[in-house]
Amino acid sequence: MASDDGRSCVRGCTVRDVHYAACSNLLSGGEKECVGCKPRRARAGALICEGCFRSIRRLLEEAPDLVAHLLLVADPARARRLSPIRVMASPELTVAPISADLVDAMNDVVATLLSWGFRVQNPASELPRFGMPAGAGVAWVTSEVGGACDALLLALPKVANDKAQAVALGDAVLGRSDTYWSLADAARRWPSHVHRRWADVPCPKCDLKVVEVLESTQADLMRYRCSSCEWTADSVDDDGLWLDLFTLGEEVEVRPHDPRWLTRPEAARLARATPATVMRWAERSMVRSQLGRYWRDDVVVMAERRAATA
Repeated sequence: MASDDGRSCVRGCTVRDVHYAACSNLLSGGEKECVGCKPRRARAGALICEGCFRSIRRLLEEAPDLVAHLLLVADPARARRLSPIRVMASPELTVAPISADLVDAMNDVVATLLSWGFRVQNPASELPRFGMPAGAGVAWVTSEVGGACDALLLALPKVANDKAQAVALGDAVLGRSDTYWSLADAARRWPSHVHRRWADVPCPKCDLKVVEVLESTQADLMRYRCSSCEWTADSVDDDGLWLDLFTLGEEVEVRPHDPRWLTRPEAARLARATPATVMRWAERSMVRSQLGRYWRDDVVVMAERRAATA
């Protein structure tokens, strides 16, 4: 979705290899200082381009897995053993120290996520100082970091349409700096997916064979991401439908679904609620569900009731 009002991405993104006539790259004989002059159009209803919006959303969706993975890598019990040394005539093994970069990355990523989660839920409150608490484990990551990411994902369309917040969040998630670790930097340095492959079946949304399958290091979780359109899913969505589809490959026929049946993330975004809330509505028969999808009209009714109550 591109903006129709002529707005360009406030993060300064440009269209690669598209240059203006006065571009210094062209005038200097083709040197490679400029990758492109033409600004990328902003996404409709936002001040950042479609690429930035999707990248921020994907990294926020994967952030709890990333933090849990960093905790796993930093676990002293998994550290590499060094050469034995003798103390009081008894051999002992020294444990390799944890990388300072890893500790800094964990603290920076957690501080980013918790502070932004607090900011979008309490815009009028003074922002406290956040960081990784001592003894934090996977349960804490799921509860605190996961909750902050859910809140930020729901507020992302609004944040992306505020210039100051869009620039700040883009830098915190996608930026590169010598003074702090962004989510993108940490994900590149310590990827939480150990296996990547291209699926044999086409994307259920755009029907192109460009779906990447990523296996998480944290659990038996597979993620599916189309590199052409914005479609994403994982192996637990829709009662394991996508796991069966991408495991069986071309033997399974991809059929277009009724767009009125929403996935859980889509229903949560529409209702401005968390995915867990949508699931509770379905369990209480307040929203019709079928194979892990939720009827759009019912979700709209619940969203209106929620807004009226608020």
